[in-house]
Amino acid sequence: GAWYATIYGTASFYRHLRFEPATATVQAAAVAEHRPGEGHYLTALDTVLSGGGRPGSAARA
Repeated sequence: GAWYATIYGTASFYRHLRFEPATATVQAAAVAEHRPGEGHYLTALDTVLSGGGRPGSAARA
């Protein structure tokens, strides 16, 4: 794998290692609040994998 994957994996595993300054928690919370939930993602993934196409669009025949 790529060398940066090792760095990212290590830093994302340990809570005391971070990529953003500690003051960025307000911004991170705002992004998390506006991001769709996991349930929405899994429903959309299931729709696409079952041949339904993009969620909200007509299925192809």
